[in-house]
Amino acid sequence: MNTRIDLTYKVADNEAEFDQIHRLNYRTFAEEIPQHQTNPTKKLVDRFHAVNTYAICLHGEKLVGMLAMNDKRPFSLDQKLPDLERYIPVQSKPVEVRLLAVEPAYRHRRIFPGLLKVLAKLGAEQGWDLALISGVISQLRLYSHIGFIPFGPEVGSNGARFQPMQLTLKTFREKLSRLVPIPRFVPGEKPLFNFLPGPVAISELTKEAFTGEPTSHRSAQFVADFHSLQTHLCKLFNSSHVEIFTGSGTLANDVVAGQLALLGKPGVILVNGEFGERLLDHARRWGLTFKVFRSEWGECFDLQRLERLLKRNNEVGWIWQVHCETSSGILNDLEQMKHICKRHQLKLAIDAMSSLNIVPVDLRGVYLASATSGKGLASIPGLALVFYNHMARPAPKRLPRTLDLGYYARNDGIPFTISSNLVYSLQEAIQQIHQHDYSHRLSIAKKIKEELSLAGFELFGDQNHSSPGVITIRLQDGISSLKVGELLEMEGCWISYRSQYLVRRNLVQVCIMGKQLVASLEKLPLLLKSAIDRIS
Repeated sequence: MNTRIDLTYKVADNEAEFDQIHRLNYRTFAEEIPQHQTNPTKKLVDRFHAVNTYAICLHGEKLVGMLAMNDKRPFSLDQKLPDLERYIPVQSKPVEVRLLAVEPAYRHRRIFPGLLKVLAKLGAEQGWDLALISGVISQLRLYSHIGFIPFGPEVGSNGARFQPMQLTLKTFREKLSRLVPIPRFVPGEKPLFNFLPGPVAISELTKEAFTGEPTSHRSAQFVADFHSLQTHLCKLFNSSHVEIFTGSGTLANDVVAGQLALLGKPGVILVNGEFGERLLDHARRWGLTFKVFRSEWGECFDLQRLERLLKRNNEVGWIWQVHCETSSGILNDLEQMKHICKRHQLKLAIDAMSSLNIVPVDLRGVYLASATSGKGLASIPGLALVFYNHMARPAPKRLPRTLDLGYYARNDGIPFTISSNLVYSLQEAIQQIHQHDYSHRLSIAKKIKEELSLAGFELFGDQNHSSPGVITIRLQDGISSLKVGELLEMEGCWISYRSQYLVRRNLVQVCIMGKQLVASLEKLPLLLKSAIDRIS
């Protein structure tokens, strides 16, 4: 069910709605358009009612608009146009669309696009590829604007003349996508291609692990499994400790900010994209004292200039930066930053959300690192991870309990209830991690970038220092990133395009962070080119 402001669009499914359909049908096609005789009941039951499916618009419980669909022959048009078959393409699966009616008081509300959205959803489910209508002569301009093409002679009586018209699925999608997004795949089903930075494509085994019966976080078995998960994570990424919180990556960064606040020293925050900007927001909210070291979006940091800044500010005690800047795909040099921090005796904190398990990440020498379950670890979102290499102590007078890293450490990592389902799905996901995935992802990303470049796409940012997990594409002027993303979404291909930092720069992103199939990746350049051709 979809809602637009105070209007609800749905498929009619109860007697009260059907009764209102008969009454609106009468008011429209007996009183307003003299197609049928008036009657004292003021109801008109359509002769195809038994096989009709109705898309309706409700204002509260009041029916204000409707559209009837029927894919069972004979159609109404069969009776009006005896040779209908000659106009229908062979092997097509047509649906007849009839009885478009909107209460006069609501005709300014653009009810029609919402009804079409219901029609489009059903069309995707039923496999309809041709829509047939008897267009009211006075509304031919509207139907033609949508893409309906007249065929055959006019039909009907002198008081109610109609023009048979048809609309193919291809044209239907191209034209109506401007009115309302129309999904080709069935909503709620698994997308055909998932190139999002999160939630990412996950394996069937990881999904199955999530669907088990919830387990008490105090049970001996769960505690043992939880500690095994912590050990495995630390071994994978060379960290002494990791705490697992219920929450998103944003919460993990708040935990990091809280720990930096305990140091009592000013720091430096590095920014070369949206997620560096977000670190600034975390720091301001926590009242941290810091300097900002900036580079252009998608560009590497000038580390020599950073070292000059550090020499002039020897009171600085820490550096905080994003490892992979998701907004552009730039991969900041972690090893160089570790060397700089060691030379200047600084504590290094990193946001590793989009780099952990996408590229090799060695957390030795890193003070704090934030991550999440729903990106490179290819599990279900909902767990925040903070890795660290020191003894974390509780700070009851300084930090909220839920954000106190030391409090978690003192309580063996499980001070509060945590979802066993999320924990077990993450445990399953990391058991599927293989070191060769890094080189495989790199080779796939290289191939895709080459094909995109050959197809004329402009890759955004410094490609010599970009992550294989995030491919950012700048679209040419006149091609809307929003429209490209919406068209691909209709095809069941999910890319990253809705974030405002992408919209402002007319960028789209293809992220290779989950369990994508190689075959789906190979189709990507063609899918993008097809979407752009449809807009051009």
